[in-house]
Amino acid sequence: MVLTSRRAPLLLLVALLVAGCGGSTALPSPTARSVVNVLEGLALRGATIRQAVAGDAGCPGVPLHGNAVRLSVTLDDAVEQHEVYLFRWRRLGQYDDAAQQFADCVEEYTDRTGAPPDVVELAPWRAYGPGWPADLRQRVEESLRAAGGR
Repeated sequence: MVLTSRRAPLLLLVALLVAGCGGSTALPSPTARSVVNVLEGLALRGATIRQAVAGDAGCPGVPLHGNAVRLSVTLDDAVEQHEVYLFRWRRLGQYDDAAQQFADCVEEYTDRTGAPPDVVELAPWRAYGPGWPADLRQRVEESLRAAGGR
């Protein structure tokens, strides 16, 4: 088969894509993945997402809504639901710049509810929620790491 100059770049691209697909998925991602990957990670670790609400930061007075998703989660076969407020930033600089806003959000939530939350921060992810059992905290941390958090 003779490659024409028009087909060669396309075939090279296809070959590179196929070669890249054979890599191991066990290695951590160099860049953060999407919220969907965190949800999958939680599900793989025995958590059930009962509800997901985009834009709910849990702190109406702090402008983090574009980064936020509120999850209602149960563990294994338990009935008790736990709130997980999940945040993602696309760039490390934005993550760093939003540190005080996130702290203000957690403080506002605590003042409003009287429930001091657990907090997990693994750039570019942040999460918090009240009354997490230790195994939920562990599952959140593992899911964030698997989705590129460090």
